[in-house]
Amino acid sequence: MHYTKKEVIQFEKVSFAYGKNKDPTLIDLNFNIYKGEYIVVVGVNGSGKSTFGNLIAGLLKKYSGTIRLFGESLKSENHANLIQKVGVVFQNPESQFIGSNVEKDLVFAMENLCYSPNVMRNKLAQIVKKMNLQSILFSQPSELSGGIKQKVAFAASTIITPEIMIFDEPTSLLSPVEKEEIWKLINQLNKKRNLTVVELTHDINRALQADRLMIINKNKIYFFDTPTKIKEFHLAPLIEALGNNLPLFYQLVIALLKNKIITQPIWDEQSLIKKLVQWKK
Repeated sequence: MHYTKKEVIQFEKVSFAYGKNKDPTLIDLNFNIYKGEYIVVVGVNGSGKSTFGNLIAGLLKKYSGTIRLFGESLKSENHANLIQKVGVVFQNPESQFIGSNVEKDLVFAMENLCYSPNVMRNKLAQIVKKMNLQSILFSQPSELSGGIKQKVAFAASTIITPEIMIFDEPTSLLSPVEKEEIWKLINQLNKKRNLTVVELTHDINRALQADRLMIINKNKIYFFDTPTKIKEFHLAPLIEALGNNLPLFYQLVIALLKNKIITQPIWDEQSLIKKLVQWKK
């Protein structure tokens, strides 16, 4: 376990609805997330995943229950300082492109936080090199593809070194090569900087690499534990959340669980082969 047992996100009996007469989007959420943890949240479209991320980021205020970041309530007078420690990459990068070009978008948050010119220059140079953004630094949003905008959104959100990052389908518009690049960077931030990561996704590979996996089903937390603790009765909501186009290997693991040939999921191919050889004997 690479993360600490220091609680950075706490939800106590949290429910949320978009309006007084609307059905709740999320119901009675109770959980803790620790510093340096990598959490993946899955659920069908409309299950409340994005609402979940927005609640952590302090973007939604009319909720019941208690949300604490770093031990302090989000409804405290320190709200503004707390949410500065949280970065968000939205599913639609259009919604967070603020600057008139890429460079201005990247420095916007640093200017707001009153970073010195020297620090801004250094951080800008580092992120531009790391994300390979040199050729588009002075491009306007209208000149960029959706995938490039997603990369810029990632760069702009991580440049200020937040303590918590929320990624809402952060690679949905990227090519396979670009996806691997972003996932590598997210993993580096999580492991090397001890960044707490909450990723909202439909990608089973990401889900199974998490420290803990949360399945939201029917507006409630249905499962929240390590991926190896998934049991046969958890599979229907998991498959529904991730979609039916699962890679063949994962279909095999699920079939073995359903037929009780294995009692808990084995997501590593070599380990599964060993288990099947033992079972055959």
